[in-house]
Amino acid sequence: MIALDEEWRTMPVSESLSREMSAIREALMEFFTPELGFSTIDRINYTDAVRIYFHNGDVAHVRPSGNADEFRIYAVADTQARADTIVRLGVAEPSGILRRLAAVIDTTS
Repeated sequence: MIALDEEWRTMPVSESLSREMSAIREALMEFFTPELGFSTIDRINYTDAVRIYFHNGDVAHVRPSGNADEFRIYAVADTQARADTIVRLGVAEPSGILRRLAAVIDTTS
């Protein structure tokens, strides 16, 4: 496992940090599933919220709005249709990815 600091330098990864990072990746895979067309997570970037890079090249960027009480999802994919699908999966009501993520995020701290 590789971790980079805010200046993109490799930093040491302790066993506990490695376990924590693996647990985050596994938890995210419960929302971004193969059944929804997502491949394995290659990396996660926490700059400006959470940007998830998938092995197939898809990217899902989940972040709180800067001016509203809501989550937002942005997508990058090989095709516009796939990017549109990722966003549609994210905002679907009542149980899209964002609603399911919001249900498990502790917003009280």
